[in-house]
Amino acid sequence: MRTRVAAIINYNNKIVLIKREKGFGTEKRLYYVIPGGGVEEDEVLEEAVKREIMEEIGIEILLRKEKFHLRTKEKNEYFFLADYFSGEVGTGYGPEFTSRDYEKYGNYEVVLVDKENIKNLNLMPPEIKEYIIKNIDKI
Repeated sequence: MRTRVAAIINYNNKIVLIKREKGFGTEKRLYYVIPGGGVEEDEVLEEAVKREIMEEIGIEILLRKEKFHLRTKEKNEYFFLADYFSGEVGTGYGPEFTSRDYEKYGNYEVVLVDKENIKNLNLMPPEIKEYIIKNIDKI
């Protein structure tokens, strides 16, 4: 079973998200995800999420104690609450952001979203959207 980590990042009272676009024509999908990725062998969750955020977003974060665990048939996902620490948002260097291979990766765009607007987005998975809406005052 795959393990994924992600960070719900508070950045100047906004949340850092990845705007995803995949597919073509009538199959085109637009949705948002919390930045993160897979845990490498022998990597602890906290190290993995910091590495993934640096690769995808280009920033350092400070993790809080709170986290949300979501288990599906395919994977275990751990969503950490975090605060921006340093760096420039949008300077990630992961292959999703540096490759122009739309068929393989689709489009990835780092966006900052007002906390109040989360309820209006197609944020995946739906369970994390519900968690954020219920706990918006902690984020």
